Amino acid sequence: MAILVLGGAGYIGSHMVDCLVNEGQEKVVVVDSLVTGHRAAVHPDAVFYQGDLADQDFMRTVFLRNMQILMRSSTLRPTHWSRNLWRIH
Repeated sequence: MAILVLGGAGYIGSHMVDCLVNEGQEKVVVVDSLVTGHRAAVHPDAVFYQGDLADQDFMRTVFLRNMQILMRSSTLRPTHWSRNLWRIH
């Protein structure tokens, strides 16, 4: 099973990714825009996509490849992106 971690290059998200990889999760996928996160913080065994959650085509591609989603975001207005994110079908 794949687990998708949004915001996985930030402080909290990268630690979550480390725990998931170290637990032996089959596939951990990270999506982060790197606006506040750092690529170097992402575990080398995780699959990394740099992109914006507001980019529907990008997110549709990522979502279609994953089965379980752990959501983590440090945006200032989470209701805005989450409301729009679920419009991706």
